[in-house]
Amino acid sequence: MVWGMRLPRCMAAVLLCISSASLVCPAYAQSFEAGVDFKALPSKVQTASAPRVEVVEFFMYPCEHCFAFEPFLAAWEKDKPDNVALRRIPIAAGEIGTRYARVFYTAQALGVWAGMHNIVFNRIHQHQQFFTNDDQVRDFFVAQGVEAAAFDRTYQSLEIDKQITQGRLLAQLYGVTTVPSLGVDGRYWVNAQHAKTYPRFLEICDYLIAKSP
Repeated sequence: MVWGMRLPRCMAAVLLCISSASLVCPAYAQSFEAGVDFKALPSKVQTASAPRVEVVEFFMYPCEHCFAFEPFLAAWEKDKPDNVALRRIPIAAGEIGTRYARVFYTAQALGVWAGMHNIVFNRIHQHQQFFTNDDQVRDFFVAQGVEAAAFDRTYQSLEIDKQITQGRLLAQLYGVTTVPSLGVDGRYWVNAQHAKTYPRFLEICDYLIAKSP
């Protein structure tokens, strides 16, 4: 069974997500094959973490499978090698996706992302509370202890606009059509159809990290 959310046509995508049933009996592969278990990009995408190997998670806060994948990714992040850097890129697709991408980058800019990331996920997927306008976002940040003036200076700033644009470009360069998905070292892309299970997502990721020069 495949669950999905449709992206705008400009992203040419359908969000293909992993069914919860696929988590029960993961099938571990001994080796992984390009075109089957991951996509090898035709040309290398410039990374922001050199000389470390960069892993990019493409996600959306409203995606239920991004929410389910987060504990797996967070545990992997704690144990990843020192020569590996993890970046998270929110897909700014449509009005809702763009609003949540702005939430993500604003929280990072104000130094409160680490404490707010799971709260934002939980609001949506445990409490069915969505941000439907920017006033709600402002009230949320203030409730989390952010000064209203600091939020106002940041949320609609040119710097946040720039990060949203850069995130969209990176997703396009990787050829992202689904979330959650992982870009590895600017060379490879792994999506739900490749991975089949959340643990296998990260097994493939580790394999591709080892392949990176």
